[in-house]
Amino acid sequence: MEEAPKNHEENVGANGAEMLSEMPSFEEHMAKKAEQEKVGSAGEVYGEIAKTALMKWNGLTEEEATKKVAESSFDELEGVIGAKKSILAATKSIADKLYLDEDALAQAVLHGNNEEIFDEAAEMVEDFGFNEEFMDEGYESENNKEKFVLDILSDVHDNWCANNEAKFFDKKRDGKRYQFLKLELIGFKEATTDLIFVEPILRKIGIEVDLENIEEQYADYPYDLKSDAEQLSDEFYHTGGDDGSIPMGSDFAEGLFAEPSRYLSKGASKEIDNAIRGNFEVAAEITEQVGEHRFFEEIDLDALSAYHEGGEADRKSVV
Repeated sequence: MEEAPKNHEENVGANGAEMLSEMPSFEEHMAKKAEQEKVGSAGEVYGEIAKTALMKWNGLTEEEATKKVAESSFDELEGVIGAKKSILAATKSIADKLYLDEDALAQAVLHGNNEEIFDEAAEMVEDFGFNEEFMDEGYESENNKEKFVLDILSDVHDNWCANNEAKFFDKKRDGKRYQFLKLELIGFKEATTDLIFVEPILRKIGIEVDLENIEEQYADYPYDLKSDAEQLSDEFYHTGGDDGSIPMGSDFAEGLFAEPSRYLSKGASKEIDNAIRGNFEVAAEITEQVGEHRFFEEIDLDALSAYHEGGEADRKSVV
């Protein structure tokens, strides 16, 4: 049997008091245990999200949804609404932008742990001035609330695209392929569907969502010098030509056909890019959907195809 090191007893004697002082008190132990047990339960914010989802997606009345949330564990609710991935995308986005502990914020939202993180987040919101719509000069603040909310929605949207590739290839959902484009191209109604996950978290940290203001800002989102959002809009609306042969949406469709990555969400997979690249039928179909949902314009698919085929013929004749 191996003997203990000669200084074993000395170490125990020297460090015993320090070790005892570092042991948690009974109250601290019980508090930690209670926090750990919360992991199986739904937090207040998650419960609010679940209640809204049950009413909106499952047709429950407010009374029924409230009862379901009160009587169900986190896992039971998540098995019905499947909101965790989108909520985690939202908490990651918020934590990154407010310099918060990502895991602590997620646990506070999902299970009600570490709720002091909400106060910390509210202080950051106050410091950043997200609730100030305009600066004294009358210009929009660099950190305006609407841009903050849209940036979070963009991150949640990118996450959805990354986790739902199969939906793009589902023939029953051909009419919804536009959902895999950037937030600024899918239309305000579609862009704000994820508020069901985001708004309760924002409210908890002191940000009230004003849909009218967000809709105004969405028209120019992401209004950033690095953005080509305005160029994409110009592409969509470009018509005419010397012979009047350029139909609305043709430049947009041709761009999508040639370089899908300019239009796709950051979460869209390479497989989705490949499915569009070089396939004008799919590019034109998505352009039609963008016209309907983003620009509220009707696209003539026959005219788009004719213009594309004419261009192809010209290119081939040059070759």
